[in-house]
Amino acid sequence: MKDGWEVKKLGELATVIAGQSPKSSSYNQTATGLPFYQGKKDYGERFLQPPTKWTTEVTKEAIAGDILMSVRAPVGPLNEATETICIGRGLAAIRATGLKKNYLWYALTWLKPKIAGSEGAVFASINKAQIADLPIPLPALDEQKRIVYILDEAFEGLDRARENAEANLKSARQLFEVNLSTAFELNGSSLPNNWEVKKLKELCNDFKKDIVDGPFGSNLKRKDYTSQGTPVLKIQNIKPFKIILKKMDFVSEQKAFELSRHTYRKDDIIITKLGQPLGVSAIVKDLDDGIIVADLVRVRACKIDTEFLCYQLNSHFVSAHLNSLQKGTTRPRVQISAVRELPIAVPPLDEQKRIVENLDQMSEQSRTLAAHYTSKLQDISDLRQSLLQKAFEGELK
Repeated sequence: MKDGWEVKKLGELATVIAGQSPKSSSYNQTATGLPFYQGKKDYGERFLQPPTKWTTEVTKEAIAGDILMSVRAPVGPLNEATETICIGRGLAAIRATGLKKNYLWYALTWLKPKIAGSEGAVFASINKAQIADLPIPLPALDEQKRIVYILDEAFEGLDRARENAEANLKSARQLFEVNLSTAFELNGSSLPNNWEVKKLKELCNDFKKDIVDGPFGSNLKRKDYTSQGTPVLKIQNIKPFKIILKKMDFVSEQKAFELSRHTYRKDDIIITKLGQPLGVSAIVKDLDDGIIVADLVRVRACKIDTEFLCYQLNSHFVSAHLNSLQKGTTRPRVQISAVRELPIAVPPLDEQKRIVENLDQMSEQSRTLAAHYTSKLQDISDLRQSLLQKAFEGELK
């Protein structure tokens, strides 16, 4: 710490107001009473988003200019109030009294990675007393103003760089999606002459065996799962073009034998028939065999290139068609019959392989660009924290 600086507890420099939620019966959407904010979900970039809920029973108030801290999962994120509001249990208001407010904003931003919850772990919770005990390095008023001026200018430039990197990251991720859509946004009237439209079941040898869903719920229960054995694929394991092998469940070899109709093997395609959106598809590559649950469909189509089919199943054209067929209100899903009837655009095999090669290249380019801009965003975040570290150790030139 630089000579001449003090370290004071936040409670000596600011008033800390712990939020308290009013009764839900007092809530309304008619702008009656005070705007009510409960937690981080109401945050904007720095200032709170416009209110969507009001309360006629005011418990704890924050006023315009108060710094708001999220005190429950996650702990530490900040925002600023622009008017008098009521705050719930997920927030605390911090009102600067013995230092410049913007200096306090930056000090709390600097402290955020260091803030721990009541159980000593980030993402627990933090109470009023713990907030009041936070150590704030305190230079003279002129130095506070100088630090705020330098950080304002530096962070303005970093914010512009972050916005550009975020825009480029979004574009990089969309690059592949655009090419995927271009490849398969086709209908019967615009297909090239040498393309056909066939039902998915027509691309199998025996569609009743080659396109199957998982076992009925009573045939595979939670008690059947084991810590090792035959791997079970569930809906959370299936992402576009890849299968996540974390938190896998297993069944015994005997149970797998009983459910042999619902097995998958390497190079099969797995499709989700539940969820938002449904129809997410991936090829089995890192597992030799296993069982699927009821919310999945296994496809084994030998009359079309597997990679080509997987790309098409994940395209907007097929996804939109499949989602238009969903049934149910509480847990929308599609029937196995709808999956079997899916219209699939089928070019000659050499054209399928050419499209796969092009999409593979675009996918790799998209991933490379996304990784580049993700790294840039991390660099910007690291630089922000480095500037804050120097500022509050008295080393900012």
